[in-house]
Amino acid sequence: MASALPTLLDLERMAREHVRYELTRMAYLANHDPREGGVFGEAALEAGLVHVRVLAGFLGTGISKQYPDQIVAAHYFEGVGDWKPTLPFPDEDYRHLHKRIVHLSTDRLAKENGPQHFQWNYKGGRHWFAGQVLRGFTRFHDSLRRAEADRAEWFTDGLHDAKRIFRGLA
Repeated sequence: MASALPTLLDLERMAREHVRYELTRMAYLANHDPREGGVFGEAALEAGLVHVRVLAGFLGTGISKQYPDQIVAAHYFEGVGDWKPTLPFPDEDYRHLHKRIVHLSTDRLAKENGPQHFQWNYKGGRHWFAGQVLRGFTRFHDSLRRAEADRAEWFTDGLHDAKRIFRGLA
């Protein structure tokens, strides 16, 4: 069982391994056309949006007593600065994403989806959301670099890799 208060080693491992994984998978899947591969294309769309949602929650959720093992961006500022949890896109878009990915909601009945497929063109779909997350994550990284450069370095490679993948350079 994880301790209620993450250690610096926990935070470093989460940043270097798990946050990096979320960033790079989101970037790979943002560039995948869900129309390619039939059901596997649709699964890739959904998986990419799950990564978007995980990272949006990381950036936009405060430290929670209810979920003490949940690591969020604010943990990285403890004792060195201040981070105001900020979603990388408007609350309305986060709610839309949440309802479409996590719940069986009537939002899935929107005309844009068509009767047979879970294709999503909301604001440009997964690519728009991934771009917003990368911009929000860059703001987080820049703020952390100003507050505690050593902690920011834990995220540098993952963020760099995700941006390259997102731009189609990897």
